Amino acid sequence: MNCSHVNFESYVSVGRIHEEGKPEVITGYTADIVIRCADCKIPFEFVGVPGGYSPTQPMVNFDATELRAPIKPSSDPVEHVKVLLNREK
Repeated sequence: MNCSHVNFESYVSVGRIHEEGKPEVITGYTADIVIRCADCKIPFEFVGVPGGYSPTQPMVNFDATELRAPIKPSSDPVEHVKVLLNREK
């Protein structure tokens, strides 16, 4: 079957990142996103995004079909991101 990929399905899972051993201390949030063709069910890949996991930059899973993007509430100050960046050093 030759599909034109006209219709799409997307799935988003939002999670909290917390300090190790301290689930009550939230250090960030993440959105894991998957997109596929609604007709033929072929998953789409995220292009140009490095693989792995990071609380400070978008990354993809091993086959690039899931985008793992850090997110934050729009009301959060920029300082929140600076704290996360300092933890990776």
